Amino acid sequence: MHKIRTINNISEKGLSRFPADNYELGDAIADPEVILVRSQQLT
Repeated sequence: MHKIRTINNISEKGLSRFPADNYELGDAIADPEVILVRSQQLT
């Protein structure tokens, strides 16, 4: 299972590309492998 942390509002259409049986998605994922950001200044 791959862990993906989302930083802000990502569309459900985009998130649906990550099947739930292979990916854990959310804004409170501990130790994520990937951080998915929708255009945002990070400083």
